[in-house]
Amino acid sequence: MVRKGGFLWAAGSRRATEVKQSAVHPLGSARSTAGDPVPRPWLRGVGRGYVALRRLVRQAVIRTPWLDRRASRALARFEGRLPVRRLLEGVSTGQVQCHGMTLHYSPEDMGVVSTILLYGDYEPETTRAVLQLLRPGMCCVDLGAHIGYFSVLAARAVGPSGRVWAFEPVGSTRQMLCFNLAENDVDAIVTVVPRAISDSSGWVRFSIDQEDSVSNKMAMPGELDLTTEEVEATSLDEYFAALDWPEVHLVKMDVEGAELAALRGMDELCRRNSGLALIFEVNPPNLARQELAPERLFEELKERGFDSYRVLHRNGIAFPGCDARQIASLGRGDTVNVLALKGQG
Repeated sequence: MVRKGGFLWAAGSRRATEVKQSAVHPLGSARSTAGDPVPRPWLRGVGRGYVALRRLVRQAVIRTPWLDRRASRALARFEGRLPVRRLLEGVSTGQVQCHGMTLHYSPEDMGVVSTILLYGDYEPETTRAVLQLLRPGMCCVDLGAHIGYFSVLAARAVGPSGRVWAFEPVGSTRQMLCFNLAENDVDAIVTVVPRAISDSSGWVRFSIDQEDSVSNKMAMPGELDLTTEEVEATSLDEYFAALDWPEVHLVKMDVEGAELAALRGMDELCRRNSGLALIFEVNPPNLARQELAPERLFEELKERGFDSYRVLHRNGIAFPGCDARQIASLGRGDTVNVLALKGQG
């Protein structure tokens, strides 16, 4: 049953923040297609055909390593020339089913949703890692919760005796997050924190990508030609100190290049939680935007006790110790997710 009008409290460094979990769709109850016009019948047929073909190609690539190595980049470049967003309008309904959850979305959320529509899944290797790491009663932090895919997944894994903190600073995205938590009946497990994550508290300028909300990120000095929103930031150490340091088992970090600031703001959290696992992105373009080499990121991880890594791609590659250059090269300039563990080296 969806809880209407419930409140969750997110304690912060300067004040307690009240986040209302709304059961009203952020786009209005009369909008059933995420704001998109009703697709024409021919577009619906083409979209369904493209999705079916794309899933077959993906299955063939995943099952055949040599094909994966030789064809993945070429296929990605080819698809980059196609009007994929337009094709997916033919199968877009404003909500999608995945792993037993229902996620509602807006047109600007297609960065996540398109993957589910195309493949029937989202970041499957990362999804498996989250489900393997979390057990009933555990606690998880979701940094960059977006519309709630991993927050809902984690909440179902930890159950009513566990806890999830979902950090999402952008107001419009957070509205959809709250709606999806209530829709999936996990809003009593998840605390929504309306903050960006950094190495200290304060206010920061956030760049809003109106075409792709999953790419919202902190604006850099000198970036002027942007749509921005002023948001409040905190560090994980400040936030959890105010909660008297509950045990944390997993931090999932999707902060679009702000990983170094997030790490520097969680020194005490890492020290207090010897079994802490961390899932984070290695995204060379976003790191370059911060003038940060991947090697520096892994040095900071090592200083906080993380000594073993697994690349969450296909069947995964384990690295005892740290070979940052090799891990970063696996993405071939693109993004890879990495699981970091403590006390394994």
